[in-house]
Amino acid sequence: MGPAGTPFMWLTVLLVVAALVATVALWPKLASRTPLHVAGRAGLLVTGQVCAALCALIIVNKSLGPFYVTWADLFGQDVGDVSAEQASGGGPDLPPSVAGKNAPGGPHGGPHGGNQKFDPYSGRFVKTSFTGPKSGVTGEVDVYTPPQYDDPANKNREFPVVMLLHGIPGTNSGWVGGGAMNVQKQVEPLFASGKSQPFVLVVADIGNNSNNTQCSDVPGKGKRGTWLADDVRSMVVGNFRVSPDPKKWATLGYSTGGTCAVKLAVQHPQAFRYGMSIAGDDFKGDTSVFNGDTALRDKNSAMWLLNNQKPAPDVALWLMTSKEDQVGLTRFSDELVLAARQAGVPAESFTVPRGGHVTGTWRQLVEPAFVWLNGKMQGS
Repeated sequence: MGPAGTPFMWLTVLLVVAALVATVALWPKLASRTPLHVAGRAGLLVTGQVCAALCALIIVNKSLGPFYVTWADLFGQDVGDVSAEQASGGGPDLPPSVAGKNAPGGPHGGPHGGNQKFDPYSGRFVKTSFTGPKSGVTGEVDVYTPPQYDDPANKNREFPVVMLLHGIPGTNSGWVGGGAMNVQKQVEPLFASGKSQPFVLVVADIGNNSNNTQCSDVPGKGKRGTWLADDVRSMVVGNFRVSPDPKKWATLGYSTGGTCAVKLAVQHPQAFRYGMSIAGDDFKGDTSVFNGDTALRDKNSAMWLLNNQKPAPDVALWLMTSKEDQVGLTRFSDELVLAARQAGVPAESFTVPRGGHVTGTWRQLVEPAFVWLNGKMQGS
């Protein structure tokens, strides 16, 4: 009986009713001002409030997600037996000369040029508020440079880039620092060990509930797609020591950000060669996001683009889901992979056995994503 199950929901409803009945029945018997009676009344009130809060949380989890499908989700247990190699297709470890080495004590990595002002943020992240010259959209952009960026031996090296996209509701902080995904902690051991070449990470705001565009240009909501694929990309190239080659750029997102990551790669292959999704939503797109305009939705749908865009985009796609995720359903990824393969676009999907639509599941899938990407970039 998991937290998303109907039996448990009704159990919490019964607990609320039982607490209410107990309060009504016992309150007159605890009417005096003696310490025991005062404590008894307080206990009844607290018990009722706790039961009501628990019931409300269970109903919200069930109706809006469900996000926490099992108790393992709630307490952050492992998603199951899946290695980075199994979920990524493996890839050779890089020799130190390719992986780069750490540069302890060196200057903090940051912009090497350009006019955009960045402020220190969290760990090796810097942040800025950036208004795109083409889109007119303003949003937060956070940039991480790996320790290898500071190595004098790499002073002329142009690093590959992964653009990271959060879910909705959500903010950039989900990826940064001590946030739920804590991506710096996930990737630095990979960079140091040679399992992956070091990447510069760009966390870009995709909007929120009130201005969700699924990373597209939507009248009345702004040109978020142009901002991400053109403005932000150009700004990062102009301010950091990164490669402008689309073969060295990838997108990775979770939930709505996962849908965006695949869509951006398929729609803008001139900007991104790889798209990676963790628990992405329906890749057909959400008509409500596009003000009911189904034609506009289709033109910004990864599914529609793969089925109709000629020639097929020169990209590769990676999708990860969980069998227990009832929001980012496995069938969404299966449908997308089928459409991609029919279009001649390389696409792979993997399913872990456990985990709901929560960051506790997604965080453990960051390593497989980077190992897959590293293998693809090394082989290209």
